[in-house]
Amino acid sequence: GHHPRQIVEIAEMAANGRQRGGDDGLVERTQKHRQHDAEHDGAHFRMREHAIRLYSGLRFGFFGFWTHWNALDAACATAWQWGKTQMWYESFPMRNHTGPFAIALIMAFGAPAVARDTLPTGFVYLRDVEPSIVQDMRYATRDNFVGRPLPGYDAGECVLRREVAQALKLVQADLVRENMSLKVYDCYRPSRAVTAFMRWANDGARGEATKRFFPALEKRTLFGLHYIASQSAHSTGTAIDLTLIKLPETQSSPYDPAARYGTCTGPAAARAPDSSLDMGTGFDCFDPKSHTSSGAIDADQKFSRALLVAAMRVHGFKNYFREWWHFTYGNARGMPMYDFAIAPRSN
Repeated sequence: GHHPRQIVEIAEMAANGRQRGGDDGLVERTQKHRQHDAEHDGAHFRMREHAIRLYSGLRFGFFGFWTHWNALDAACATAWQWGKTQMWYESFPMRNHTGPFAIALIMAFGAPAVARDTLPTGFVYLRDVEPSIVQDMRYATRDNFVGRPLPGYDAGECVLRREVAQALKLVQADLVRENMSLKVYDCYRPSRAVTAFMRWANDGARGEATKRFFPALEKRTLFGLHYIASQSAHSTGTAIDLTLIKLPETQSSPYDPAARYGTCTGPAAARAPDSSLDMGTGFDCFDPKSHTSSGAIDADQKFSRALLVAAMRVHGFKNYFREWWHFTYGNARGMPMYDFAIAPRSN
């Protein structure tokens, strides 16, 4: 780790462009990835001095010097895309499960589980590994772009592969020391839920009830524009959607299905209630403003995204550069995707 006082050195480095302490070659890597980002999005993820002053009073012990520039490096450059399709949700090679193996999968995972012991081998409830991480499982509620709970979300619980949950536990330990916490929106996602996304996008309805999630688009275009894909890393148990909150958590107002909330790209106060730091857009916002390195957000929002990317990256998570909230642990390519339902934990 780095000493908290190195936060002052960050402000100096931001002003004069020189490296002062920290990791060798950091400035060079930052410049390299800025060029990489320009090739993808054409928007540089630059820190502004007033954001440094705003946050300089906080003690980011484990972030230290490394956080700001290496976080920007990560936020700008981690263009994690699967295959050659360049889909918004990662694509995987289609796997055909036929014959007895398919029958075995249906028998094992087709029926809802009733306790943690029935999870497939290697999967755990996050609450059993790190209960202090806040959970706001949107697809088990009506507060999502479909407007209803998704198939397979029989409980609002985060389920992940064990190694992913353990890595999140390390991230949380770092954040808690800084009076911050993770808040997760989605973890393992049953394949049937992904199928439901596609049905919804192509059902012919206008989707006005949830237009706030895609204010500049028609929902029928979301699949063609690769905002929704037929397969997702979430179904392998290695991907997670999350954000940051300050501790102690400020309880937000409950979601009101009858309310007319502002668009996901609008001011935080006008959006649906959320206790997280303002990241510039809401979760699941189908808009270029959600790109991690978007230039359409203010310095404070950029800083918040940088903190999230830094905290996750130090423990092995990769950010998907078009979604500030989406991270994957390890290499999910070729891993099996699952469709077991998310059931309530046993007590």
